[in-house]
Amino acid sequence: MKTFIFLCCTTIFAFTTENGFSQDADINISKSKTMSVKQVFKLINKQADYKFIYRHDLIKVIPKLPLNKGVIKVSALLNKFLIPYGFSYNLTENNTVIVHKKNTELNRPIVVQKKTIKGVVLDINNQPLLGASIFEKGTTNGTQTDFDGKFSLNVSNASAILVVSYVGFITQEVAVNTQQTKFTIVLQEDTASLDEIVIVGYGKQKKVNLTGAVGTVKGKTLENKPVVNVQELLQGKVPGLNVSNSSGQPGSGASINIRGTSTIGGSSGVLVIIDGIPGNIYSVNPNDIQNISVLKDAASAAIYGARAANGVILITTKSAKNHEGLRVSLTTSMGVQTPQQYIDYVGGKDYMTLYNLASVNDGLTERYTPADFKDLEDGKLPDNKWYREIFKKNQFINNNYLSLSGGNDKITTRLGIGYDKQSGALPRDKYKRLVVHPKLNYKINNWLSLDANVQYTKTNIERPQGAGSALTNAIRVSPITPIRTAQGRFQGPGGIPGGNPIAIIEEGGTNSQIFKEMTTILSATLTPLEGWNIKPLYSHSNSQTQTHNFSKPITLYNADETVFSKDPLSNQSIYDAFGTSVTEILQISTDYTFNLNENHSFSVFALASQEVSKGNNFSASRLDPAFENIYVLNIAVGTKDNSGFAYNESIASFVGRVNYNYKEKYLFEASLRHDGTSRFKPGYQWGTFPSFSAGWNIHKESFFENNINFISKFKVRGSWGKLGDALKVNRYETRNILGFNSGVYAFNGTLVGGAAATASFLDNLSWESSTKSNLGIEIGFFDNKLSLELDLFKDLRTDILYREPVPDEYGLSAPFTNTLKMENKGFELTLNYREKLGEELHFNANFNISHSKNKVLDLRGSGPWKSSRNITEVGASLNLPYGLQSNGLFRDQADIDNSATQVNVKPGNIKYVDQNEDGVINADDRVVLNDKNAFAYGFNLGIEYKSFSLNANFYGRHRALRYMDGVEGWAFFLADNARPMHKDSWTPTNLDASFPRLSLNSGGNDASFSDYWLRKADYLKLQNLTFGYTLPKALTDVVGVKNGSVSLIGQNLAIFSKYEGFDPEGGIYPLPRTITMSLQLNF
Repeated sequence: MKTFIFLCCTTIFAFTTENGFSQDADINISKSKTMSVKQVFKLINKQADYKFIYRHDLIKVIPKLPLNKGVIKVSALLNKFLIPYGFSYNLTENNTVIVHKKNTELNRPIVVQKKTIKGVVLDINNQPLLGASIFEKGTTNGTQTDFDGKFSLNVSNASAILVVSYVGFITQEVAVNTQQTKFTIVLQEDTASLDEIVIVGYGKQKKVNLTGAVGTVKGKTLENKPVVNVQELLQGKVPGLNVSNSSGQPGSGASINIRGTSTIGGSSGVLVIIDGIPGNIYSVNPNDIQNISVLKDAASAAIYGARAANGVILITTKSAKNHEGLRVSLTTSMGVQTPQQYIDYVGGKDYMTLYNLASVNDGLTERYTPADFKDLEDGKLPDNKWYREIFKKNQFINNNYLSLSGGNDKITTRLGIGYDKQSGALPRDKYKRLVVHPKLNYKINNWLSLDANVQYTKTNIERPQGAGSALTNAIRVSPITPIRTAQGRFQGPGGIPGGNPIAIIEEGGTNSQIFKEMTTILSATLTPLEGWNIKPLYSHSNSQTQTHNFSKPITLYNADETVFSKDPLSNQSIYDAFGTSVTEILQISTDYTFNLNENHSFSVFALASQEVSKGNNFSASRLDPAFENIYVLNIAVGTKDNSGFAYNESIASFVGRVNYNYKEKYLFEASLRHDGTSRFKPGYQWGTFPSFSAGWNIHKESFFENNINFISKFKVRGSWGKLGDALKVNRYETRNILGFNSGVYAFNGTLVGGAAATASFLDNLSWESSTKSNLGIEIGFFDNKLSLELDLFKDLRTDILYREPVPDEYGLSAPFTNTLKMENKGFELTLNYREKLGEELHFNANFNISHSKNKVLDLRGSGPWKSSRNITEVGASLNLPYGLQSNGLFRDQADIDNSATQVNVKPGNIKYVDQNEDGVINADDRVVLNDKNAFAYGFNLGIEYKSFSLNANFYGRHRALRYMDGVEGWAFFLADNARPMHKDSWTPTNLDASFPRLSLNSGGNDASFSDYWLRKADYLKLQNLTFGYTLPKALTDVVGVKNGSVSLIGQNLAIFSKYEGFDPEGGIYPLPRTITMSLQLNF
């Protein structure tokens, strides 16, 4: 905590306008040094017992100044630091010094004091702020908060404005009105301050004392955005946090990993902790979030041990506030969505031209005659854009959020209700979500409080059945194929499997899913002694998933309105499934924080936890419903099928952690977690995960502080620790699993079905181990206006859980083993800049970039492992692209004759390099096509001026590659269509073309996996642009609200890339570009 906190620990003062010191004390300077104005205030307080009240944001402009060894008067010292920089000061009767800017308005006397204002100043976690300064704007009239954060101030009139400031927090102005005399003021943390509070595992720490690699995202930046999934809002916000949206379908979510891929096989998914309990990130409403912490190294994540090997995301939701009366906040937004990027295909004329060219190249006659071109020109043939036609032109998204909060010294409560509704780009593609989140805190007395935290989520998803294949088929259909007949019926396209894709989307079956989840967290906090807390906690999570899918018969017609095809009812299916899971957690934790004199600070923490999960699932399906429009199982008479499963699982944990710092200069932390899981057999169930970290705040050293003025922060930190992973192993992987009806036995010459083993296993299977090390540097310049943070990391995985390949004749699936080894290295860099230009213009900018690369260290003597497109071998990265190296296109027959032998090639086909120089191109010529990983980066800009704000968020990837094959890159690939880029294909007159010769054959030489189709896929995306306006008080008073704002928000606005295929981040379902208008009102 900054020195100023101790200087301001006083009660309410009575002020006078006396400007001189009746007893001008002597201040002893023990040695020559350079000091800041805050250090001077501390020195005066210590030697002369003067207290200071000032606006923290204003005195930042005063530089550090040199002081010589000796004795100096208080007045001379203050004059030296304040007067030359436009400040003056007043001394009150009780030795309190009020510091303010020189200004005729500031120096005017207070003639009349007409109104008494009382209130409390809190931080975002509902904790009182001791010593916060409260001024009446334009005067020297002020006070400060007491131990409970309370204050009382007489102001000159009912239209006064209070200026509230506190070190480490953003200064806030509060308008007084005629009706209100009591205020609850919540100050937001200043992220540029050294005293920023960071949420860590099972607690929180001041950023200045943090020794781990932790990225943070403030909940304020997530509010009021036109998305329903938190993951999308995290893109580009935290270095090393990789978020990828592969589909724009509502509810599809995004994939997340931290610091790249560090293991072989299995998932790189992160552990998500919500309010201290493992949770589902899809169930959280972004408006409920107070802040997010991303734990990236062992020092920060090892305390979660067993499931933290891939990193941890901590989500803290908003808590109840101690308000005078009820506070209501309403946010509503309505927006329009369109596909961010369409995939363009050629029109009818170009299609027929390219098709004829491909036919001639294949030795066939041209299909389309001049008469066909004339029919197209005259409108007798259609010219459709199937891919565009399948999507709706506009889709709507609606987000609504209501919060109610209030309380008193005993009980505080908060209720958040969010309802989101989104339509997808496809017809009948719908998403709805309701989130209800009440919280309650009951303070029984000074040593005991109770907390209840409940979150209920209900999600409804409805999608057209077969949407994925229909989208693919829409790409394959030629533009001159009609969509509908003259009477508006869906026409049957010839040569395309799966029928008319638009008919499937609009009239086919439906896939629907209802997901319900309710999590209840009950806890108590006991404080037997100051600084000592004991917290028992119980949580119960119940989730249910209900699925109902059915197909519908579709009738397609010929151009003459006769039936082209009609699906029989016997081919239609009905599928129902129901699953439920329950997780209970019982834990007790204790923490004790204490100081030994003013220099040594300690914090110890211990926890014991037991987690039990169980679940079951049942599914059934039938064919041949008796009626077309009734889709329940009991009316279907065809083939029946059903299945089900159940599981039980438990995890036990013991955790300990110690923190120590000396004068906030030297920092140390150690943690130990001991986890046991039921996934392994007795004797191998327990794993121990230690971590150690240390930090040095060099800027707090006297040799640094007194000699280097432009660097305000300089910290180095390092960490080492071990974590574990057992989640790759199925719950019963180490047991002998039998499958019924999996075996066939002969009895008396008769074959009889029976039980048989389905998988092999190892008795000694145990934890995969992750040893993480991290070195970090944090530097702040010019009072932290400019800051830099650099992290270098390494993750060594040993005893990797993996199913090694076994011969087919083995008969069973391969067992998991603890044998492989791999490492992952990389760096993360963050730059921040904040500037305040005058009182009303604020600017901030953030840039971050990260890169990681893994290397396989041991495959237990096997390998290299090769597939049709990838290779994994010791000494190289995992799953590198592996194929033929291209050498341009064959220009003519002479070029073919003088090159290595390739099968069935003609001029214009891709020419490959004969790597082994045996004169033949085959699989032996494959090489690694690329061993470089991409850089992920993001930058964020923010400007505030008076009541206006503008914020922009960008993210992208550099040195990215994507394989552009199939319907994305090849003309007429199992299809009847081509793209504009194929117009630059090889012909005898276009020898330097960008694409090979066109062909109606989908396979062959050009389809071989090669670097010819490995294209540069760098991109930069404008992910969010928000323009906000705070409504004027004159307007909000008229409509009866406390304050309000309106925002115009754009999401997924633009993509900048030279890649010619699909969205380089996504796939065939385009991400939505969203324009939203939002209104927020606070009552």
